[in-house]
Amino acid sequence: MDTPISTITLQDTSFTLAGNPLVDVAGGRHLHGHGTGVAALAALGRENHLNEFNGEVRADAKLISLKLSNTGSGYLSETKIIQMLYAAKAKYPELSIFVLTTCYNAPKAMNEAFSSYTYLLDKFAYETDSLVFICTGNNDNAVNENRTYDLHYFENPHTNLSTPSDSLNNVTIGGAAENLRTGAFYGCSLGREYPALFTRKGHVDLSLVLSGKKSNSRYFKPDVIDCSGDIIEHRGYLDYGDDSAMHILSANPAHGFIKECGTSYAAPLTANVAAKIKGKYPDLRMQTIKALIVNGASFDNIKTGKEFDKIIHRIAGNGFVSAERSLFSSEGSPTLILEDTIENDKMKIYPVRFPQYLIEEALGRSQGILKCSATLCFSFKPIQHNQLSYNPIHMAFGFFRDQSGDQINAPKAEYNSLIKAKLNWSQSGRYKSKPVPYSNCQKMDFLIDVKNLTEENCTLKLAVQSRLTAQLLQSDLTHYPTEYPFSLVINIEENFKLHTGRLYDELVLINELEVMVDSSAEAVLEA
Repeated sequence: MDTPISTITLQDTSFTLAGNPLVDVAGGRHLHGHGTGVAALAALGRENHLNEFNGEVRADAKLISLKLSNTGSGYLSETKIIQMLYAAKAKYPELSIFVLTTCYNAPKAMNEAFSSYTYLLDKFAYETDSLVFICTGNNDNAVNENRTYDLHYFENPHTNLSTPSDSLNNVTIGGAAENLRTGAFYGCSLGREYPALFTRKGHVDLSLVLSGKKSNSRYFKPDVIDCSGDIIEHRGYLDYGDDSAMHILSANPAHGFIKECGTSYAAPLTANVAAKIKGKYPDLRMQTIKALIVNGASFDNIKTGKEFDKIIHRIAGNGFVSAERSLFSSEGSPTLILEDTIENDKMKIYPVRFPQYLIEEALGRSQGILKCSATLCFSFKPIQHNQLSYNPIHMAFGFFRDQSGDQINAPKAEYNSLIKAKLNWSQSGRYKSKPVPYSNCQKMDFLIDVKNLTEENCTLKLAVQSRLTAQLLQSDLTHYPTEYPFSLVINIEENFKLHTGRLYDELVLINELEVMVDSSAEAVLEA
């Protein structure tokens, strides 16, 4: 309460497991705190930190403190944490974005089952339409076990994430080297958007227990990575250094800012993006906000060799967060939103119509004229003590030719509905007797050619299907929902030299989907 964020913090001392929640005394003798810096990043975001708070400072959210610890270490009551979350939600119904930067020290074993703590957090998110932004936790051994930056280090099991960052209904954030400071980059990583060596990777590797045909490439954690600062290389050793660290608000006003690194600072920055989206579009479901964040993230500036193809998503998720891509559309890169529900064992078809100028005018190229990314997210009621069917809902989406649902579902020998050979359903649940784990966060990237639009008269079919697993016990099945809300976010970007500036307006005109507002406009446009 001695820092500038006192003005945006609710003076509520109700929610604590250890002392006054408005007093932050963690951090040793200097009492720099931990929650104070996390809260500042969540409410004030990357722009204010990047410009070192010069000029007018605007907050994107108000804050409420839910205190778990005075010191940052020791025993935690998982039950009381969950009870506190429900109590905060009951007292402040509009509260829907939470940041959790306290994880267990021990990494999860390979393919270890979901803990009761993770289960309770997933259940909370499902029941309250909330999102908890959870850091992966830090691997402090990374400094001593490396001499240079090497992604092979993440092949070690002890680099796995910690409970409860394996939560599926919430958002898991790992650390990237970016430190939100202008000028030269001094970190040991290959670039600002590369994962930091102290971040942790997802613990699930299905190839260890299932055949190659039964893998699910969409089933991984973390969801994204965000700015966490980096470690530096000095005289053949790695260490923490001020030049690669982030400026973090100290709880001690005598110090102002301190220089720190950690995934604890990546999680609130991603939560700030959620707060910005919620502020602009208050009626969106929280899973839609998650889908917008995941869909906006990218590997554009993260280039790794093929040798890391099998592990890079378990380290960096869907890539580095982009607030701009998640928040705005532009004339040449509109983002469309679909919020709907689907019944069990059903398929829904949505026509996506493209403007005629894409096939009638010379654009300078014919292949890959549109660059598309699409993300499906949904929240589910978790099934405790069931590793394979913890998420019992198989939901998938795909883009197909302008055909009926029966034709899309028919064998390829009868009807070839695929736009491209490798563009199929986002995940497959055809193995009913021995299912793979289902993902509730699925992103696909693909290109569309002039030929694809010409053959289908500028109309493609977006299909969504759902099926409840056959593995549930009757006791679970009796009370399980039969209709599931889902959120689908689609970005369509012009990928040719002669930009027309017409894609945004014409997509709005000919489709019945909501389109994200242009960054220069003031209101949401709806067809």
